[in-house]
Amino acid sequence: MAVIVRAHNFQSIKDATIVVDGLTVVTGKNNRGKSASQRAVRGVFQNTPGTSFVRQGEDKCSVEIRFADGNTVVWEKGPKVKPTYTVNGKVIYPGREVPDEVRALGVVPIMAGGREHWPSIAPQIVGQVFLLDQPGSIIAEAIADVERVGHLNRAMKASETDRRRAEEKLRVRKSDLEEAEAELATFDGLDEAVTKVEGVEEAWEASSRMHRALTALQHMNNRHKAAVATVKQLEGVKAITIPETTTAHAEGQDLHQLKGLLQRLKSAQQQVVSLAGVELVAIPSDLSEVHDLSEELTSLQTLQERLTHVHEEIGKLRQAEGLIAQELTAVHSELGGVLLAIGECPTCGKGQAHVS
Repeated sequence: MAVIVRAHNFQSIKDATIVVDGLTVVTGKNNRGKSASQRAVRGVFQNTPGTSFVRQGEDKCSVEIRFADGNTVVWEKGPKVKPTYTVNGKVIYPGREVPDEVRALGVVPIMAGGREHWPSIAPQIVGQVFLLDQPGSIIAEAIADVERVGHLNRAMKASETDRRRAEEKLRVRKSDLEEAEAELATFDGLDEAVTKVEGVEEAWEASSRMHRALTALQHMNNRHKAAVATVKQLEGVKAITIPETTTAHAEGQDLHQLKGLLQRLKSAQQQVVSLAGVELVAIPSDLSEVHDLSEELTSLQTLQERLTHVHEEIGKLRQAEGLIAQELTAVHSELGGVLLAIGECPTCGKGQAHVS
């Protein structure tokens, strides 16, 4: 979980990059930039006032820190450049304060020798410690801090618990995966069947389209035959004069009357044929007798209709009687089977029950 620190134009540092990975020790001769690197890191989290730390002859200095979890922070400042932070791409002008976005990164000082010491990089429990410009006793106290060791132990226990849970979940997932693979194996060889089914469905859809097209074609063929027949009927007709609406309406009424007269003529002709051989019919002068005969004839016709209806009803009743007799026979047969299966009469309780 390395942290990368890059200082640019800070005091004697022109451009330097330090990789902090675990306990990092910076050593070297005096005036080589050890304290400057420590102040550069501290400046990011304290927004150090003033500009005396800007390298001589430069407009500004900058310090960039990249954390292992992906967070980044850049701090810039100069005589003519106001304090500027860029936290994960977000530009902030905080004035003399430290932005909340920088505080949220979780970098805080550690207590050693009864006071705070900067800088410390990344969370204190499992992160890196970066100490410079302090006596060995202070560094030893910071490293041997019982509270920090306790935090570390609790963190390790928590991580171990998480690890066991993750392993248990992994075993369950592996078991689920094996079951899924076994179930999937039962479907081996079905790809070809699925392909065939899809082919049949496509062929069915194609045949359905052909059937619909054939039906439409037959309908069009029937219409074509009807049109050809109509054309044959109209052969020899050179011109047709379409009458006016009023004339066509009047001629239509005349045609309707003519159809009625033609129907009456046909009826009269049929009556003439039916009366063939009758030489003379005497028409009585007294029409009352004719009226009485007409009423008697009407009564006889009514009686004839009623008699016909009675015969029809009798036929229906006989048919119903036959059906009832068949149902009764079936019921007797079924009842006999039931009593035979029971072996005794449910009424008297005697054996060998029979149906009468």
